[in-house]
Amino acid sequence: MGMDVYGTAPKSEAGEYFRNNVWHWRPLWDFCLAAAPDIAGKVKHGHDNSGDGLDAEGAEKLADRLFELLENGEVEEYEISYREAVADLPRHKCDLCEGTGVRRDAVGIKFGMPTKELDAAVAAVVRRTHGWCNACGGEGVVEDIGTSYPFEVENVREFARFLKESGGFSIC
Repeated sequence: MGMDVYGTAPKSEAGEYFRNNVWHWRPLWDFCLAAAPDIAGKVKHGHDNSGDGLDAEGAEKLADRLFELLENGEVEEYEISYREAVADLPRHKCDLCEGTGVRRDAVGIKFGMPTKELDAAVAAVVRRTHGWCNACGGEGVVEDIGTSYPFEVENVREFARFLKESGGFSIC
């Protein structure tokens, strides 16, 4: 799923369209809300495709705020702290194998997962040579879903460029 953001009255090609997959959009929009709650907070449905957005004045103000934060290094600092926080997220018990590392449900049996030979590196970690799960790779634990949501300075920069030229926007 993606977030297609369309300029309402684009001033240039840069303001016509901005797209992020949902994994990139959520942290970007969360950053906008944190960095400019007075502006971005006017968008009630920023995390869905309902057509909400900002008018030309709001988009221009949000662009200016983002450019200011890019210029003074706050976006880069945020990216560093965001990545550190994501890296500290705990791993969780795998739901497909119930934390055993071996998928024994109908799908697992159908595809031979209980008897599949493990890669030597995984076998050394889990201390068995056979039995696998396609979700956790045989380890019994999976990464927190939060690790799937990247935040990048360049994404903020591209969005700010879009905003500046959009003449307002709708998230569709």
